Amino acid sequence: MSRQRSREHIDQLIAECTQQSNRFFKDGKSDNEACFELFRRAIVHRNQTAWEAIYQQYHKLVRYWIQHCSSAYFSQEEDIQSLVNATFAKFWHSISPEKFEQFDSLRALLGYLKLCAGSVTTDRIRRQKYQKLLTDLEEIHTLPSNEDIEQTTLDKAARQQFWDYIQAQLKNEDEWFVIYHMFVLGWKPRDIHKHYPQRFADIQDIYRIKRNVLDRLRRSEDLRKWMTN
Repeated sequence: MSRQRSREHIDQLIAECTQQSNRFFKDGKSDNEACFELFRRAIVHRNQTAWEAIYQQYHKLVRYWIQHCSSAYFSQEEDIQSLVNATFAKFWHSISPEKFEQFDSLRALLGYLKLCAGSVTTDRIRRQKYQKLLTDLEEIHTLPSNEDIEQTTLDKAARQQFWDYIQAQLKNEDEWFVIYHMFVLGWKPRDIHKHYPQRFADIQDIYRIKRNVLDRLRRSEDLRKWMTN
């Protein structure tokens, strides 16, 4: 088949897929053969034109799935669009030409595309929570209440586990002393130095201890896994 005839065939598939999709959303009836074939051309043959057509055909559906399960976390257009693109990228890299044989219908392919949308959205929410947790640790000066944590980063059951984990990462009594006074009692470094001038050489020593603990938490793979499970 010449390149021109091949392109004409792809264009015909795209037009038929659009018609089939419109019929389906209108009355729920469609054979979906053209859309399934378009996926096959994109995945098995790695046809870029077919893939671009699939994106144009289904990006609004993917956007709907993402917004439906993440409206409380993502409202900016750039965030939604980034998740849509990440969904198609995950789908593209997850289904090799060999794996395509496992899908026997358009419904199965769209079902997997929806799983990809849920996966990338959940991962992004978890990363956002993890980053917020570290930001909160650095900025807050009192231990968050149960209600604050329930509404933001952790639920009530996880609160004690989280602080138990933090304490387990502290290497010495000075670190425990600084973290306890700052994040539990709500003291600022200058308050600690004012009341315990003999314990710390200067206020910068207190800031150094705080920074070392927070940096250690940022690098902690165990904490990252615990937050994203």
